[in-house]
Amino acid sequence: MRTMKGLSEAHALRLLHASYDINEAGCWNWRWLDSWGYGKVAWQLADSRRWWMAHRASYELLVGPIPTGLSLDHLCRNRSCINPQHLEPVTIAENNRRAMKARVAA
Repeated sequence: MRTMKGLSEAHALRLLHASYDINEAGCWNWRWLDSWGYGKVAWQLADSRRWWMAHRASYELLVGPIPTGLSLDHLCRNRSCINPQHLEPVTIAENNRRAMKARVAA
């Protein structure tokens, strides 16, 4: 069984699936957001607490490791979404290009 920095996969998945709501677009909206609108999760790891971006934790638990040098693009343009089907690993440059294109189109 995989572990995520000290948590068992089963425990991490239970925490993950208990912490979002699904909207009509199929987004899994994380309930606790930072000031930028991204989901954050804090998990106790041994003697310390570590903060994770919720969409990254979801992707790593449900899909696998994010390739080195890539970031996750929210294809749905919803920062609070943690649905791995709405996330795509891309370069930071591509992620920024897509974000700019979405802002111009809005």
